[in-house]
Amino acid sequence: MIIKHTPLPRFRTVLNALFLIMAGGVFLMAAQITGAFAQTYTPNRKIVKDAGLPSYTSQRANIISLRNMEWMLINPADTPDHIILMNIRIPTPVEGCLNVTPFQVLEKQYGFVKEFNIILPQARTPNQYKRDHYSCNDQSQNIGVNIPINMDELKDLGLTTIKFKVKDLFVSYEVYTDKNKIILTPKNNPALEPFAYWFLPKNTVIVTIPAYQGTVEDNQDVLNQILREASENNLTPIEDSVIDYTPNINRPGRFYFIDEKGSLAKRLSPATPLQIGSVTQKEAYYGHNGQYMKDVSIPVYAALPDQYD
Repeated sequence: MIIKHTPLPRFRTVLNALFLIMAGGVFLMAAQITGAFAQTYTPNRKIVKDAGLPSYTSQRANIISLRNMEWMLINPADTPDHIILMNIRIPTPVEGCLNVTPFQVLEKQYGFVKEFNIILPQARTPNQYKRDHYSCNDQSQNIGVNIPINMDELKDLGLTTIKFKVKDLFVSYEVYTDKNKIILTPKNNPALEPFAYWFLPKNTVIVTIPAYQGTVEDNQDVLNQILREASENNLTPIEDSVIDYTPNINRPGRFYFIDEKGSLAKRLSPATPLQIGSVTQKEAYYGHNGQYMKDVSIPVYAALPDQYD
């Protein structure tokens, strides 16, 4: 009886071919995965000057000057969807034995104009000849006011101008709104910067690395690692969804992403960040042989936006 055998070399050739095909597929898959995490992350960071307002100083020394105020648009979590707040405040608390009157805001509408007449606070020391001299308020006092701007009212009444008035000083702003933002552009003083507020989409998540030493925006490698950690948590850059999105104020080290599925966002709060990963940064160390560079792991956190985002 004659038994024929398949030649081993041909069998090995087939196996080798199959191995190369499988190895090539794995290599291609690995390359695709690597490529997904090798994307360049470039968060939008426009250089925006302080919006500011013209200075006003009263001849009366006890009037708190307008030049000491900060102005910004904010949107606290408990604010209705159709309301945006113009926040006016003194950036540092008032200290000393002072009685400070609150801001007063009077509003009126005429034509296509919404006017806010602002009465500045006054700081008075207790009268030494009266009984209140012995009831000194020496606690720190935060001085500020929130002026609500009704977005629905702007739209329904066709209002095109918002005017802020303090004594004889006023600044008029042309109003522009769309689904993503509100922009107040000065009409009578081109030296001033516009106020702009971008409304964050639902399920926006803030990614930060608070332990990072330096300015994160200047380190492209770390930015790319942030994108990798965000992608692994199903987060996409806000710039992919909202074209030209720009943070409302300069807050370095805060990066804005969208949680499309909402699975991470529902576990977060503004006050309690949750660690979602880590990045590595090279730091200088010194040993017996001198300086050397070492990879240091830095935690990456996620949180919900706060009223200033």
